Amino acid sequence: MKIIIRKVEYNTKNAKLIKKTKHGRASSESDYIEELCLDYAGRYFIHAYGGINSKYPDEEIIPISKEAAREFLFDKKEKNASG
Repeated sequence: MKIIIRKVEYNTKNAKLIKKTKHGRASSESDYIEELCLDYAGRYFIHAYGGINSKYPDEEIIPISKEAAREFLFDKKEKNASG
């Protein structure tokens, strides 16, 4: 996905995937995935998408700070390991 937010381009194809977290069971309409990404310029963002009844029914890119990325990485670690 490629999108421009506040004159900054975010592109999932050119970014490094740092962490992928799945929420829910496989093939449920309420399941969603959050991916922590780092782009070539050192900007962090969340790439999120999911089922029609999920937190992210439409694919989204959410720019976040380095501190928020660190929190996401550690907060999501247990959930990612179990599922």
